[in-house]
Amino acid sequence: MKDKLTEKERINLSWRSEGIWLLLFTINKIEKLELPQQEIEMDSIFNKIPDFMTGTKEFIQSAMIRPASEILGIWDLTYRIHWALRNVELNNLTPLDLDPSIVLERQHAINWVTNSSLNWDVITTDA
Repeated sequence: MKDKLTEKERINLSWRSEGIWLLLFTINKIEKLELPQQEIEMDSIFNKIPDFMTGTKEFIQSAMIRPASEILGIWDLTYRIHWALRNVELNNLTPLDLDPSIVLERQHAINWVTNSSLNWDVITTDA
């Protein structure tokens, strides 16, 4: 086990917060998932999850999975946003007011939610 994370590992880990936010949405811990334009503040996540070293029973019991149709709608929207961003890149079009890194992390999370038989670490975001 490593004593310290590299700078790249720290950055990659911080981006996972966007996937965590999407996961919180799927279990109804947040009301609305905004467009991927602005990074989520870590405090927003910490305010939705149990404090470190406290019980999780109430958090788990209050988690209500959203209807499959809503989750699949988010999967579809995320896929379409990802494709729109790729289209802009491939065709040298005017950039969209969306953050590609947030989209990538959300896509990773929603792909896992819709196919959770896969290990989190082997989920891909390619189309």
